[in-house]
Amino acid sequence: MIEKPIEVKVDLHVHSHKSDEPYSWFLRSAKAAECYTPVKRVYEFAMARGMNLVTITDHDTIDGALELMEHYPENSFISEEVSARFPEDGCIVHTIALDITEEQHREIQRLRRNVYELIGYMDQSDIEYYWCHPLSMVNGRQNQVHVEKSLLMFKSLELRNGTRSYKQERELLSLVENVTPAKIEEWANKYPEVPLINTTGHYAFTGGSDDHGSLAIAKSYTTFMGQPNAASLKEALRARKTQPAGEFGSASVLAHNCYGVLGGFLESTGQLSMEPPEEGEESNTSISLLELLNSIKTNMEKQGGLMDLSSLTSIGHSDEYQDKMKIALLSAFVMEWRSSFDKLGTELGRGRLTDFADAIGELVRSTIMELPYIISHRHVSRDDKRAKNYRTGITGESTASSPRIAILSDTVDDVNGVAVGLQRLIRESGQQGHCIKMIGTTSSTTIEEDGDIIRIPSVYDFQLDEYQGLNISIPHFTSLLEVLSKENIDIIQCSTPGPVGLAGLLAAKVMNLTVIGQYHTDFKAYALKLTGDPTVALMVDSAVAWFYKAMDRVLVPSEWTSNMVKEMGVAPDKVQQVARGIDLNLFKPARSSKDAYVRYGLNGEPKLLYVGRVSKEKNLHELVATFEKVREEHADARLVIVGDGPFTDELKSMFPADSVVFTGMVRGEELARLYASSDIFVFPSETETFGNVVVEAQAAGLPVVVSNRGAAQENVVQGVTGFVCDTRDAIQTSEYISELLRNNELRTQMGKAATDFANQYSMEVAANKTMATYREIFDTLRCA
Repeated sequence: MIEKPIEVKVDLHVHSHKSDEPYSWFLRSAKAAECYTPVKRVYEFAMARGMNLVTITDHDTIDGALELMEHYPENSFISEEVSARFPEDGCIVHTIALDITEEQHREIQRLRRNVYELIGYMDQSDIEYYWCHPLSMVNGRQNQVHVEKSLLMFKSLELRNGTRSYKQERELLSLVENVTPAKIEEWANKYPEVPLINTTGHYAFTGGSDDHGSLAIAKSYTTFMGQPNAASLKEALRARKTQPAGEFGSASVLAHNCYGVLGGFLESTGQLSMEPPEEGEESNTSISLLELLNSIKTNMEKQGGLMDLSSLTSIGHSDEYQDKMKIALLSAFVMEWRSSFDKLGTELGRGRLTDFADAIGELVRSTIMELPYIISHRHVSRDDKRAKNYRTGITGESTASSPRIAILSDTVDDVNGVAVGLQRLIRESGQQGHCIKMIGTTSSTTIEEDGDIIRIPSVYDFQLDEYQGLNISIPHFTSLLEVLSKENIDIIQCSTPGPVGLAGLLAAKVMNLTVIGQYHTDFKAYALKLTGDPTVALMVDSAVAWFYKAMDRVLVPSEWTSNMVKEMGVAPDKVQQVARGIDLNLFKPARSSKDAYVRYGLNGEPKLLYVGRVSKEKNLHELVATFEKVREEHADARLVIVGDGPFTDELKSMFPADSVVFTGMVRGEELARLYASSDIFVFPSETETFGNVVVEAQAAGLPVVVSNRGAAQENVVQGVTGFVCDTRDAIQTSEYISELLRNNELRTQMGKAATDFANQYSMEVAANKTMATYREIFDTLRCA
């Protein structure tokens, strides 16, 4: 009687405690084995998660599979994952041999040092085998030649691997769709030493979890219609009727594999309770590590019971459970970092160097505990990029798409020109279908998403005494890697050389991403203005120069800034000027209102306007003497300071109370009304790298008077839209202002010219030009 076919499910890539030689540096360093999952647990977890056929594929051993067959012979078979080498250069590829005998295992192990002999033997012996994680690097030697040779030798490929991302499956599918009989013939002539097993370019596909730590068994698996036995599986493979199923992998799943192994290691050494050993009892795990693990466990419990260990058997492999595990772990890590930094600051303040050294040790241990995440992100990101390169190299096809950008900033929530300009760029780019995310920090222990703005947890926050109101945060590095991975980022843009920018630079190096810097602040001039110490300014300049020289490209908003960056030692071919834009729908003369200044006690007086941060580096003290000169002729004139900052109180004391209005922070339509309802815009700052407010003022119909130092002057047409002058010279500056106040016709003429001039700063145009710059950078560096 012929049995009716049923859906068979089998995890064709799973390990047991018999795999004892780890490939992971992290596991080797801990002197741990590759896997601690007992054979019985593999079977029970697989069956609980819906499998009806089970095998074990340990590395170069069948001991686990033999034990499986001994206890569960009715629905299991013997397999092994073989580490085979290309004899010419030692490149390792992994292949899984299915349903083999002990004698075949011994021969496979004898031949695996020469992949050509191994494949020839398995083909002649009618052993079904497939290529594991085909586009992933095993020992750092694989290149396109090895991929082409392997596609000649294998008829079956692992399409879905539970520790690899969906990108690898996508690239592999796209690649094999282009492997034609003609391509096979071409490669066969090119590599005569390779056994030609696949003559058609058609492949069967499998899926497997590649689980080492019990957490993801059967996350990915193979399904086919037939009977739950090895013979039916092999028949389906030969007919190319198998299908990969289950869920994709990710860097976090790969990391959880490592943590699962670490848990197995602690269990095997009797330390799973995370309690220090009794007095006189030896331990294979350091006390400090146990204390750290226990602290992490406690912090995870504080996350609202996200981890339900009792349900591990049935749902531990699911994406939902893996995501909960990731959130709980990352939150616990953040709390550990914050605790360590707090202790570090406390001991440093007390001057207790011994305890300070212990606090540094805690930071080191926290870093070590997060290494599985960091290494996994590096591994997956680089494999994804390599898979894409293999596909484009073999097929000659290159998909033209806009790169996905992450802009990292220490000042996401500030209202300075840079932060506001970036937010406008992101909104406009999003409307055009591009993807730009802005990343900052949050005091929360979890990642927060608010549209295109993402905030990652900070592990330490502080403020500079010289720059009050500016909060500096050290971001949680592993959370940053998670965001970059989830958002499929291609280019990281670091907007500042602060802790967030430094984390972005390091993340780019870890994940092999393009990294560009945006230079928008004259840090040396700021440091000198704020501290008055030339030595500090030189130290800041050296550090900033190192940061930008490490970038693949540096974007600058002006010619002035371009020259400044080149003088730092950044290679000229790395420096690119990028367009900037403003909201022309917001800033325009039509916003003018006779009532705009009523709330500030003004009614028709001539108004000189400044908009920006009220701080020393903006040179606002130079307006004191200038305004006094202006008032000699125009006693009714008023100076309006829009903005806030640490210099506000001191600046107020420099002016007569009845002559200057301090509005504080103003945004949006009210700011637009103040622009359009003023008479002249004055801007003495010498540290600008662009000068957004100068363009906004002109768009609103104001003639401008700006400094001849800094980049703001590049946004003024001398004598047409305003005046560029030495704002340190009170007489010269006041003469320009007075001329505009006394000559209404000139002021009106310049205001109209200013509006016409500012129309070139369209945000839509700037966004298009900026995305074109990103694409050019990405394509150039990708092909390099």
